[in-house]
Amino acid sequence: MVEVQTGITLDAAPGAVWKVLADAAAYPEWNTMITSLDGELREGCPIRIRVRLRFLPAIRLPFVVTAVHPEKRLCWVLTFPAGLLRVEHCFCISGDRTGGVRFDNIERFSGIIGVLAGSVMRRMFRSDYERMNKAITQRVHMEASKRESLENSGQLRKTR
Repeated sequence: MVEVQTGITLDAAPGAVWKVLADAAAYPEWNTMITSLDGELREGCPIRIRVRLRFLPAIRLPFVVTAVHPEKRLCWVLTFPAGLLRVEHCFCISGDRTGGVRFDNIERFSGIIGVLAGSVMRRMFRSDYERMNKAITQRVHMEASKRESLENSGQLRKTR
């Protein structure tokens, strides 16, 4: 098995990060790799994801959601027949010592061609995963700013 793992620390609450991850329809607005996500983010549900990596054409792939743990973990898996390839993608959210949130973006490759596929992804596209981490950070902060603006204008009741 080969794993590509990147992460980032955000000055945000786990719920704020989860809100962005759980909004499948909004992925095209912020996500640099996943340009569409169709389907329900519920364990066992099939979803179709359009993946876009630098200098490659976009490809639409069928995944199955394997874990939905609000404010902690969201995972899906793509499996090719005969053990050829299995790709599991997980987003993990955890608190850190500074009071912020650690966001980890993990993709695991296994199967007959898993080592090759994972090695290529880690070597050639690691920066794509890192860009996704920066993009979710920007989205979380943008959502927080919008909420604060609505609270300050009196259009949204403060819930703190």
